[in-house]
Parts: sequence; C-alpha cells; structure tokens
Amino acid sequence: MSKFLETTYTSQKEILKYDHYVAHAVTVSTAGVSADSDSGKYIVPAGTVVGGTSKSALLNPSERVVVKNTPSVAASITFGTNANGAVTFTAVTPGTTGNAIKVAFLDPSTASAALSVDIAADTINVYLATNTSSALTTTAAQVVTAVNAHLAARTVVTAAKSGTGATVVAAKAATALAGGKDGNAKDAEGILLWDVDVTNGDAAGTMVVHGFINRANLPTVVCSEAQAVLKNITFVS
Repeated sequence: MSKFLETTYTSQKEILKYDHYVAHAVTVSTAGVSADSDSGKYIVPAGTVVGGTSKSALLNPSERVVVKNTPSVAASITFGTNANGAVTFTAVTPGTTGNAIKVAFLDPSTASAALSVDIAADTINVYLATNTSSALTTTAAQVVTAVNAHLAARTVVTAAKSGTGATVVAAKAATALAGGKDGNAKDAEGILLWDVDVTNGDAAGTMVVHGFINRANLPTVVCSEAQAVLKNITFVS
C-alpha cells in the first residue's frame, strides 16, 4: 500500500511515516476554514487534527468533522506582587472547572500558630503561622511546600513561588482562580490523510485513527491534549 501525499499546491509532503495505518471515511465541515492564501480555495490540509463537530464521528458516521486541536487552559491566580513573595496557584485539571476553585490565606490571630492547610468545599485554606507576638511568619516558599505536600490540595492545584520565596505572605480572603478555558482537543479522533477542498461546501475526506504520522510534515503542532487522546497514533520525528 503506497503512502498518501499532502497536496500543498507548491510541493508535496508525506504525512504518513510508514505504510501501516487504519483510516475511516469522514465528511469534512466548512466550519472555521479560511481561504488558502495562494489558491483562494478553502482547504483543510492533510495532517489536520479533527473530530466530530458535537459528537463522535466514529460512532456517528453522518457527523461532520472539524478541527480539534485547541487545548484547554488551566485556571490560575497569583497572591502577592513581591519579587520573592508571590505565590501562583494553577488548577491541576485544565478547563473552566478550575474557575470554581478558591484559595485563602488565613490569619489565625493567635500566638505561636502552626502553618496548616485544609480544604472546605471549593476552598483551599492556608492557615498561616505566627510567632509569639501573633505576627505572621509564613513565607511564600513555605506556603508552596505545604500546599504541594497536602494530599488533597495537590490533586486540585499546584503552587509555585516567585524568586526565592523568602518573603512573608499576607492574609488574603478566599479568591477564585480565573482564566480557565475549555478547549476541543480532548475530542480529537484522528488526522486527515490528505487535503480536503471545502470551497464548494462540506466534502469527503479520510481520517487516520491508527498509524505513524510524520510530525515534521504536519501543518501545525499537535497539542499535547490532542496527542493524549489519539492513543493509537504515533507521532514520529
């Protein structure tokens, strides 16, 4: 079985690294496709990561496929602005669900309190340590160590310090992480085997679901989230 080629209108690139592969016929949607700068045609290039528009195209043959290579973004928040005192919390699971996570730095308002961490509902509470005069003594580095060592908290967020982390942090009311976005790469199902011209509307194409793909000849980088779900495709340099 011979390799299929990507038609780029200026040269040809081999998308398959080896001849062994499994592919399915699909219908490629015009949705989100831009005109080719050279030909003016609307081309979805070979090597494009695709999946069903709203449900699996593999399980629903009539489902159109669209590009599925946008990664989810993890929500995060930074407490403090000091070069050695800021702490950034990032959701372990990317996506909008991370926007519901809250973090608080709590002043126990008592002398000789120990640093501790707990989770109550959607909030990670960091109880800051104090000295014999009830002054806060917990540094950014200590917060990071405590949160990342906490068995429950570390499954929800990762904490990172700025600089040395030697600056003592201030109390902070519970504040939600922000910026989490849901991508579509988690719904990727395969790689287009050759260019599909959708200038005149949705068009037939072929989607590789198992095989060895030449990473160097892909039109765009396949994000790690898409690679993770395309378990039967090996990207070879």
